[in-house]
Amino acid sequence: MKKSNIILGGLVVIGVSIWSYHRGRANAIEELCEAMVTEMTTRVASKKKRPEYCLSRQDAEKTLSAMQDIIDSYGFATVADFKDLTGVQSTITDNRYGWTDLEGTTIKNILHGYRIDLPFSKYLK
Repeated sequence: MKKSNIILGGLVVIGVSIWSYHRGRANAIEELCEAMVTEMTTRVASKKKRPEYCLSRQDAEKTLSAMQDIIDSYGFATVADFKDLTGVQSTITDNRYGWTDLEGTTIKNILHGYRIDLPFSKYLK
Protein backbone atom coordinates (compact mmCIF):
# COMPACT_ATOMS: atom_id res chain seq x y z
CA MET A 1 0.00 0.00 0.00
CA LYS A 2 1.64 3.22 -1.16
CA LYS A 3 1.31 6.31 0.98
CA SER A 4 2.00 9.72 -0.45
CA ASN A 5 1.43 13.40 0.10
CA ILE A 6 -1.59 15.04 -1.48
CA ILE A 7 -1.71 18.74 -2.23
CA LEU A 8 -5.26 20.00 -1.98
CA GLY A 9 -6.12 23.68 -1.78
CA GLY A 10 -2.49 24.59 -1.19
CA LEU A 11 -2.12 22.27 1.82
CA VAL A 12 -0.02 19.14 1.94
CA VAL A 13 -1.81 16.28 3.67
CA ILE A 14 0.78 13.71 4.68
CA GLY A 15 0.27 9.97 4.83
CA VAL A 16 -3.05 9.63 3.04
CA SER A 17 -3.38 6.21 1.51
CA ILE A 18 -3.92 6.61 -2.25
CA TRP A 19 -4.77 2.93 -2.48
CA SER A 20 -7.72 3.24 -0.09
CA TYR A 21 -8.99 6.28 -1.98
CA HIS A 22 -8.90 4.53 -5.35
CA ARG A 23 -10.49 1.38 -3.95
CA GLY A 24 -13.66 3.40 -3.42
CA ARG A 25 -13.56 3.47 0.33
CA ALA A 26 -16.57 5.55 1.31
CA ASN A 27 -14.95 7.58 4.04
CA ALA A 28 -11.61 8.27 2.32
CA ILE A 29 -12.72 11.73 1.20
CA GLU A 30 -14.08 12.43 4.66
CA GLU A 31 -10.74 11.41 6.21
CA LEU A 32 -8.92 13.64 3.74
CA CYS A 33 -11.12 16.61 4.61
CA GLU A 34 -10.65 15.94 8.33
CA ALA A 35 -6.88 15.81 7.85
CA MET A 36 -7.02 19.13 5.99
CA VAL A 37 -9.04 20.80 8.73
CA THR A 38 -6.60 19.49 11.36
CA GLU A 39 -3.65 20.78 9.33
CA MET A 40 -5.27 24.20 8.84
CA THR A 41 -6.17 24.45 12.53
CA THR A 42 -2.63 23.52 13.54
CA ARG A 43 -1.12 26.10 11.18
CA VAL A 44 -3.43 28.87 12.35
CA ALA A 45 -2.95 28.01 16.03
CA SER A 46 0.83 27.87 15.70
CA LYS A 47 0.91 31.31 14.06
CA LYS A 48 -1.56 33.16 16.24
CA LYS A 49 -1.58 31.29 19.55
CA ARG A 50 -4.47 33.52 20.58
CA PRO A 51 -7.93 31.98 20.52
CA GLU A 52 -9.05 29.63 23.26
CA TYR A 53 -12.42 27.91 23.44
CA CYS A 54 -14.84 27.39 26.29
CA LEU A 55 -17.96 25.31 26.52
CA SER A 56 -20.29 28.11 27.49
CA ARG A 57 -20.35 31.87 27.87
CA GLN A 58 -20.52 31.41 31.63
CA ASP A 59 -17.29 29.34 31.54
CA ALA A 60 -15.59 32.05 29.48
CA GLU A 61 -16.68 34.77 31.89
CA LYS A 62 -15.52 32.72 34.91
CA THR A 63 -12.16 32.18 33.21
CA LEU A 64 -11.70 35.90 32.58
CA SER A 65 -12.77 36.73 36.13
CA ALA A 66 -10.25 34.25 37.53
CA MET A 67 -7.54 35.67 35.26
CA GLN A 68 -8.28 39.18 36.53
CA ASP A 69 -8.13 37.91 40.14
CA ILE A 70 -4.68 36.43 39.44
CA ILE A 71 -3.50 39.72 37.91
CA ASP A 72 -4.88 41.67 40.89
CA SER A 73 -3.05 39.35 43.31
CA TYR A 74 0.31 38.90 41.56
CA GLY A 75 0.50 41.71 39.02
CA PHE A 76 0.43 39.30 36.07
CA ALA A 77 -1.16 36.07 34.84
CA THR A 78 0.77 33.53 32.80
CA VAL A 79 -0.26 31.55 29.76
CA ALA A 80 0.03 28.48 32.02
CA ASP A 81 -2.56 30.02 34.38
CA PHE A 82 -4.91 30.55 31.45
CA LYS A 83 -4.42 27.02 30.15
CA ASP A 84 -5.01 25.57 33.63
CA LEU A 85 -8.27 27.52 33.89
CA THR A 86 -9.44 26.27 30.48
CA GLY A 87 -8.37 22.67 31.03
CA VAL A 88 -5.51 22.66 28.52
CA GLN A 89 -2.17 21.10 29.42
CA SER A 90 0.57 23.71 29.69
CA THR A 91 4.28 23.54 29.01
CA ILE A 92 7.17 25.00 30.98
CA THR A 93 7.49 27.83 28.44
CA ASP A 94 3.94 28.91 29.22
CA ASN A 95 5.17 30.15 32.62
CA ARG A 96 7.42 32.72 30.94
CA TYR A 97 4.68 34.51 28.98
CA GLY A 98 1.51 36.23 30.07
CA TRP A 99 -0.41 39.44 30.64
CA THR A 100 -0.30 42.34 33.09
CA ASP A 101 -3.78 43.46 32.09
CA LEU A 102 -6.65 42.07 30.06
CA GLU A 103 -7.49 45.24 28.15
CA GLY A 104 -8.90 44.41 24.74
CA THR A 105 -10.02 40.90 25.72
CA THR A 106 -13.32 39.84 24.19
CA ILE A 107 -15.59 36.81 24.32
CA LYS A 108 -16.91 35.83 20.90
CA ASN A 109 -19.68 33.44 20.02
CA ILE A 110 -18.52 30.79 17.54
CA LEU A 111 -20.17 27.75 16.00
CA HIS A 112 -19.64 25.28 18.88
CA GLY A 113 -19.22 27.51 21.92
CA TYR A 114 -17.36 30.66 22.84
CA ARG A 115 -13.86 31.89 22.15
CA ILE A 116 -11.80 34.14 24.40
CA ASP A 117 -9.71 36.52 22.32
CA LEU A 118 -6.82 37.67 24.47
CA PRO A 119 -4.17 40.20 23.49
CA PHE A 120 -0.84 38.71 22.49
CA SER A 121 1.08 37.52 25.53
CA LYS A 122 4.32 39.25 26.54
CA TYR A 123 7.55 37.88 27.92
CA LEU A 124 7.45 38.18 31.71
CA LYS A 125 10.78 38.91 33.42
